[in-house]
Amino acid sequence: MMKLFNRLRYQTALLLGVLFLFLRCRNDEAAVRAMTQTFDGPTIEQKGFTAVYSDSGQVTFRVSAGRFQDYSQRRKPYQLYDQWFQATLLGKARKSSAVFRANHVIRWMSSDRWEAQGNIVVKNAKGDRLETSSLVWDQRAGTITGEGFVRITTPTQILTGKGFMADDRLESYTIFDATGQ
Repeated sequence: MMKLFNRLRYQTALLLGVLFLFLRCRNDEAAVRAMTQTFDGPTIEQKGFTAVYSDSGQVTFRVSAGRFQDYSQRRKPYQLYDQWFQATLLGKARKSSAVFRANHVIRWMSSDRWEAQGNIVVKNAKGDRLETSSLVWDQRAGTITGEGFVRITTPTQILTGKGFMADDRLESYTIFDATGQ
């Protein structure tokens, strides 16, 4: 009988202890808010970045940058390339058909549009050179466009203007408000 009484007393004390702990639990609003905050930074960050892009097993271009950051968790996902950026478009037999350099580039992943800013130079295999301060490369359409000042230097002429459209290998282009030699 005494054993049964002690066992009941022990179980009652245990039950009261659990009940006491349960009643002491509460939601701390600050702690709950801290746990539910979303991370706003990059999910990937890499310094000295290089990547090779391919289509149907064929290498199409190579990208290098001083720093790469991936923001693919955002509502409008993008990738940021900065400190310096270089893309080499590859043609037949993997030979360079154009080289594209800039200080800062954002690639909008849903549309494959690359927005470049700062000291932009595009050079094609023939040696033609486009210089501007900002442009948009539409990778799907294979075009580059810009609205600001542009300078195109070829072996025979120098053209300047405000605004341009070109294919991404700089083989054909149109300059708006053009002047030149």
